[in-house]
Amino acid sequence: MKVSATMSILDYEVQIPYGVVRLEDGLIQSIVEKPLFTQFVNAGIYVLEPDAIALVRSGGVQDMPEIFNILIRNGHRTAGFPVRGYWRDVGRISDLDDANRDSVPKP
Repeated sequence: MKVSATMSILDYEVQIPYGVVRLEDGLIQSIVEKPLFTQFVNAGIYVLEPDAIALVRSGGVQDMPEIFNILIRNGHRTAGFPVRGYWRDVGRISDLDDANRDSVPKP
């Protein structure tokens, strides 16, 4: 399967700390106590094929989710590649510092 772009993705879990109530027409249909939801999230590693790069406008700023949405709107196939193993967000300087400490071999 040829794709124009691939995004690394992670399983991310969020637990609601309360009972979640499902309503229909104002009537309670069910209550799930402290449910756990799992979604794929963007891990921030990308591979773009030349046809995808050609759609990126020059001279402007576009973030990668915007580029993926442009590709999807224009009928390009995009894929997600699940990351397994170590991953750390480095969106803040303190996160990058933590990641650098993680990569230092232990004596």
